[in-house]
Amino acid sequence: MSEVEARMEELVNKITPGKRSHCLSWALASSLILLQTANARPEEVIVHNRLSACTALEQMGTSTESNLLIVDANLLVKKPTSECGCFSASVTYTSYLTQRGSKDILQLGQINVLRPGAKKLVLSSDAVGVSGHPLNLDLACTPPR
Repeated sequence: MSEVEARMEELVNKITPGKRSHCLSWALASSLILLQTANARPEEVIVHNRLSACTALEQMGTSTESNLLIVDANLLVKKPTSECGCFSASVTYTSYLTQRGSKDILQLGQINVLRPGAKKLVLSSDAVGVSGHPLNLDLACTPPR
């Protein structure tokens, strides 16, 4: 038994039996919450690309980091976004849920489309809240300031 394991066993033995079950219940509940967060995924991510003639976004999968829902994607650049009516090489993305006819915006962001390659887009700051629901992702020109 390692020194760390021995110390842990010593600490567990100091807890009275009644409190021990309470501590184990708390540890189990905490583990389940962490597991739920780690497995939180939308049903699917539906991309609505208004700039498909200029750019494409290939989804590589979703992940969670500190409860943030992230889509890993590969950005393809077909031609300059100015040819699609944009005033800059920055594209705005909006993620949202559609529930009961209402569009609930989750996250807005911008990505530079001068260079193709790997991108990480934050889709929601609450991964658990979108779990099991289809999530929409709009790509559009960034409006002028």
